[in-house]
Amino acid sequence: MNSNKQKCPICEYVNDVSIYVTGQKVRCERCQVPFEVKRSESFDGIGGKSGDLSRGIGQNNAPKETLIFSDIPQISGYEIIGLIGKGGMGAVYKARQLSLNRLVAIKVLKGEYATQKDFILRFNREAEVLAKLSHPNIVPIIDKGAKDGLFYFVMEFIEGETLRQKLKNGRLRFDEAIKYTLQILRAISFAHKQNVIHRDLKPENVLIDLSGNVRIADFGLADIVGVQNDYSLTGSGMAMGTAHYMAPEQRRDAKRVDKRADIFSLGITLYEMLAGEIPHGNFKKICQIRNDVNPQIDIVIEKAIASKPQDRYQSADEMAVAIRAALVDEEKKTKIVSERNNENAEVIQVKSFNEDKKVNKFILFGLISSLFILVVVLIILWILR
Repeated sequence: MNSNKQKCPICEYVNDVSIYVTGQKVRCERCQVPFEVKRSESFDGIGGKSGDLSRGIGQNNAPKETLIFSDIPQISGYEIIGLIGKGGMGAVYKARQLSLNRLVAIKVLKGEYATQKDFILRFNREAEVLAKLSHPNIVPIIDKGAKDGLFYFVMEFIEGETLRQKLKNGRLRFDEAIKYTLQILRAISFAHKQNVIHRDLKPENVLIDLSGNVRIADFGLADIVGVQNDYSLTGSGMAMGTAHYMAPEQRRDAKRVDKRADIFSLGITLYEMLAGEIPHGNFKKICQIRNDVNPQIDIVIEKAIASKPQDRYQSADEMAVAIRAALVDEEKKTKIVSERNNENAEVIQVKSFNEDKKVNKFILFGLISSLFILVVVLIILWILR
């Protein structure tokens, strides 16, 4: 790109920087986010839209991606490559860990929160939660640090897409949705047994790697049950989470929810995976929307998203058992239908065989009769000769 033109690292709008010198900070004409002018080398963006995380990485002779961003963090031992996304508390960057030459994701607390104790505690709590959760279906933490007012922690970089991005292409296949749901249930079952409640399960926080396996991310609103310390940041009577996926009791008081709130969120997510929309009011059952879904799954969803916690599944394991039972029940029904069809086929074959035997007997009788008549005729002709 001409050095007089430079892309905004956030919205990718091409700005005219011909009147500015290298190092000068200007605001993007479209999104008004400040960035640093760097006219001495071309700029090719940070990997396009969010989710395109692989361009320009580890390719021979490929142009190196450059972040021209006023808030770019400088973290010793890591090279920032691109911006993955932004949240309420901070931003997540794609980076290279120099010591091991591998890609990682670094979550950095926003500068305006770096002096506020509550936000620092909440940020540190997320890192602490991740450190407790070593599970194949949960994004693991690698490192954590703070320097010169910069708070960050490092996670494994997951190549793939979020469940939200996957849902943009429409509702999922039944087997695909069930596979993801069972993996999420395994992850939150493990978390619950570590006394950790996620409290913000939704498609945006479910990553699907290139092998099609689930990784749960973003434990920023997680609660460590039974721990009485400064990490209990949610005030009584305060709602935290994402409205469409929040259990009714979480909307009233997020501090007093238990693991059944995660069950509710997952029930909503399962419905969305199968229906392509979030259930509202008197929503349609899945079997009314599509005919390739086991009707027993509607019963599972209805119980998972019951208004009262006591009416839901009481654990992730219980919900997983219910889903597997529904699948087995459907397999049995299919097997019975198949066996009945086979039995009917056998009956038809027996009837056909019996009918064939009758026909064969009739033909044999006709042949014998004809032969007898022929012999009689020949004898009569011989006598009259």
